[in-house]
Amino acid sequence: MGEKNATDSFLSDIHSSTASILSNTSDIFSTTTGMLSSTTSIFTSIIPDVNLMNMLTVSNVSWVYKEFNELSIHELYDLLRLRAEIFVVEQNCPYQDVDGLDQQCTHILGLTSVIFTYSPTHLLTYLFTNKKLGYDFIKNKLVAYCRLIPTGLKYSNSCAIGRVIVSKEYRKYGIGKLLITNSIKKLNEKYPGINIELSGQSYLLRFYESFGFTVVGEEYEEDGIPHYHMILDYKSNKNIAVDLMNVFSNGTDSLLSTISATTNIITTSAMSTPKSK
Repeated sequence: MGEKNATDSFLSDIHSSTASILSNTSDIFSTTTGMLSSTTSIFTSIIPDVNLMNMLTVSNVSWVYKEFNELSIHELYDLLRLRAEIFVVEQNCPYQDVDGLDQQCTHILGLTSVIFTYSPTHLLTYLFTNKKLGYDFIKNKLVAYCRLIPTGLKYSNSCAIGRVIVSKEYRKYGIGKLLITNSIKKLNEKYPGINIELSGQSYLLRFYESFGFTVVGEEYEEDGIPHYHMILDYKSNKNIAVDLMNVFSNGTDSLLSTISATTNIITTSAMSTPKSK
């Protein structure tokens, strides 16, 4: 009889402990859900829709400048692959991409380590559960590229920007604007006082005009695709890259500081919350 009572008491204790654990787990889940909801509201109130994710994307693209002989075999492969993917396959335009100019150009590589492609809720889910829902982690992927052509190589009195590309899935994040801004800045450093020219596809006319490029001559076809010859006069471009970079910098500094502080709070809370392996 004594043994039965002891067993019953033991089972009762287990039941009580289990009920307490379940209750605590429920409270933790409710608290976490509330934090997710509140923090998502904070994120979306800072920048509506997906603009917050766009800013995070841009802030995680690094820009690498290399002369041809500094490129690794893998970097050369990646940039030629991306050029073929866009100019030949996507645009359905068989043409001679490797034209003998690359060896004398400076190559700008836009590499990314982190891309947030979905909503703030997915980001928070990742922080709390380590489940990559809507969170795409990509290390050193080439997502943007162009080449800077020295003065006299393509245009007698101007340097040039060519082979401008952003990988299709990353075109909505403002990376192209940073690519051109960095290109102008780099050319101003390498060739001060020199005009910058390019052959731009017609559908990008307004995009290039936003940087100060103006059309020279009529529309023409190049490899079956409509283009415009455009030029950026050095008298008007000498400060444009600095101004544009200041706009990006000033516009994101306070936002990124807020994001960093909020993320630290979330991460700390997540670390103190029990997780399943």
